[in-house]
Amino acid sequence: MSSLYIYSTSNTVYLPVTNGLQGKVMRLTLYYFSLMFLSCNALADKAAEYGSNASIGKYLQLPDISLYYETYGDGAPILIIHGNAGSIKDMAPQISHFSKNRRVIVADSRGHGKSGLGKDPLTYEKITADLIKLLDHLGIEKTDIIGWSDGGIVGLHMAMSHPGRLEKLVTFGANLFAGEPAIYPWLNGPLEAWKSAIEAGLASDPSSPEWTIQDQHYKLLMNMTPISKDMLRKITTPTLVIAADRDAITNHHTVEIFEALTNAHLAVLPGSTHWAPMQQPALFNQLTENFLEEPYKRPSSRDAF
Repeated sequence: MSSLYIYSTSNTVYLPVTNGLQGKVMRLTLYYFSLMFLSCNALADKAAEYGSNASIGKYLQLPDISLYYETYGDGAPILIIHGNAGSIKDMAPQISHFSKNRRVIVADSRGHGKSGLGKDPLTYEKITADLIKLLDHLGIEKTDIIGWSDGGIVGLHMAMSHPGRLEKLVTFGANLFAGEPAIYPWLNGPLEAWKSAIEAGLASDPSSPEWTIQDQHYKLLMNMTPISKDMLRKITTPTLVIAADRDAITNHHTVEIFEALTNAHLAVLPGSTHWAPMQQPALFNQLTENFLEEPYKRPSSRDAF
């Protein structure tokens, strides 16, 4: 037996991996998948207090879980939502930037970071409901929202189910359904490797909290209730749809989301990946800030004719 360490944004998991060709393939694919998180961790460590701030962090007791959250700064509120298998600290560059002039609210989504998982399967709808309750608890009637990846999906859900609670929405790297053609085919290998690792981990230790949570993270991605274009067309919240030109979400799918929204702008970041909010924070933050601070307009080239 050999071994592999799998890194997530909150934990390091020790996984025995068999030798031979099958073990080699698993090691390579799992290592490739873990790189998605490693680049984020290295940057997040520069602001380690976010997500682990004993003087700031609080828990909101919900009927079935405790939801961990932090708030920073003063001014107009802005809710920042992290992605799958992530936590508050992944959004460190955005927290640091926007808290200079805004009241920033960040939470570990249900089943992530310090927040509880609950007994029922993890869904975007449940995460959305939790965050609405957090806004209620904080007395925030309307807020801007920045959502990255799964956080972008949650942002879309909030705009659909609670349109009166949003001023503007920024959604980066979101998708409407699982699998192709929403994602690039190269991602199938790492996802299958992640699934295999989870299955092996649960087989070895069925009661493992870490593998149980990772199983829920994986199923959250793969079993999501699709968002239809008709559902998007009902969203009236001014929205900035952002993606990277080398994203994990296909460019075509991102354009589909943009075109289905009634009040939306589209931005594709050049030379960027799905981790642009961390890898290129200056570009992402400035683009986002411009959209949030300027009055919303949707000019058309047709207006010139």
